[in-house]
Amino acid sequence: MKPITYKGYQASVERQDGTLFIKILHIDDLLLAECEDSRLVEATARALIDDYIQTRIELAA
Repeated sequence: MKPITYKGYQASVERQDGTLFIKILHIDDLLLAECEDSRLVEATARALIDDYIQTRIELAA
């Protein structure tokens, strides 16, 4: 699958044994999620990125 771009972040999507793995690219932290349904990949990636942004904001405060 092609990378997903959202709020300036990119996520790669790879299929392994029927499971889709989503990884946020180009950051110092390791962010992974898995998804069983390809229709949910983009929403899962967006939620992962939103959670990452929110966590960074909270840690900076």
